[in-house]
Amino acid sequence: MKIKMPVIQDAEEMSFKIHFILSGQIHIMNKNGLFDYGRLEEGSYFGDISTMLNEYNEYAYFSNPFTDKSVQLLSIDSQEFLRICDKYKFSKQKMKEKALRRKSKFNSFRAITLISYMKSIINNS
Repeated sequence: MKIKMPVIQDAEEMSFKIHFILSGQIHIMNKNGLFDYGRLEEGSYFGDISTMLNEYNEYAYFSNPFTDKSVQLLSIDSQEFLRICDKYKFSKQKMKEKALRRKSKFNSFRAITLISYMKSIINNS
């Protein structure tokens, strides 16, 4: 039996919300939920990359319903978030720069995960 984790944000879609993690953890995965590229913990957030850079998500974000700590999110509509950022231009620029850095970091995690996976296939064949 295959168990699917709840999807909070799909890959290949625009983020409609910025999610701030109040408790629990979120898994950063590929669109099929096959590769776990990393986890976001309490105090982190997601949805900013798509929103701040105006591009589709490259990753899907899942929660694991079988952990001891349930996921609690504070979610803000992306357009409302951008309206608030427009009032604070310096902060908006910093958020955009951080979104670019986070995107680069996530891409590095993805590359490392895929390389490790390919090495394990080669070693097991």
